[in-house]
Amino acid sequence: MANNDSGGSFVTGFLIGGIIGTLVGIVLAPKSGSDTRADIADQSEIWRERAEGMAARVRDNVGPTIESVKYSLNPAVENLKERLSPTIDIPGQKFANSNDPISDPDEPKDTGVQGKSNL
Repeated sequence: MANNDSGGSFVTGFLIGGIIGTLVGIVLAPKSGSDTRADIADQSEIWRERAEGMAARVRDNVGPTIESVKYSLNPAVENLKERLSPTIDIPGQKFANSNDPISDPDEPKDTGVQGKSNL
């Protein structure tokens, strides 16, 4: 079976495993509770700063790519709109050019037979 994940789940699992292992190591280390809590607070600050840096790098790298794709797709979208606009406008033109008034669906229609309703 083909797996099209490109190793993304492996990297994610590796990072999560590393984080869990680090936390377990910190918790099981022979330190007092206050020292352990201080270490966890310090590490969480370091991880937060790293995550913010990684997010900024991803935004910097992906942002221009997204803009490039938008710029590349815009002519194709406009071309498609132009090609579809006659198809979309045809039903509106049919009713606009028709001389028949649009009747109320709740109003009984004249069937040509007198004395019988069309209910």
